[in-house]
Amino acid sequence: MKDAVNLGENIRRIREFKGIKQEVFAERMGVSQAAISKLENTANIDDERLKEIADKLGVSVQAIKRFDADAVMLWIENVNSYDQSTGSIAKVEIYNVNPIEKVTELYERMLKEKNEEIEKLKKELGKK
Repeated sequence: MKDAVNLGENIRRIREFKGIKQEVFAERMGVSQAAISKLENTANIDDERLKEIADKLGVSVQAIKRFDADAVMLWIENVNSYDQSTGSIAKVEIYNVNPIEKVTELYERMLKEKNEEIEKLKKELGKK
């Protein structure tokens, strides 16, 4: 029997998987780092708050609810599996993932975040 879903733990794992520090995520959410720490130790989170968190992480609510670290690691291992017969890493297409599409999505998301940060900084400079 599978353990009950711990949404806070899933949020922490997704945040770490995406390379987002707690401090940065706290700023995005408009709360303190301590609040994020508390959130990540909370098993149940209401849907409205979960939607806000998902938006700030750039994932869907379902991705948080269904996140499975073991499945992610298995996918990574399978995509980069070592071929002993040739002595090289064999790229394996799994789940019909288009890597260029994923890289493009990541690039667009990072560019959007950078542009939002630039606009935020311009507004702050304009106030001074």
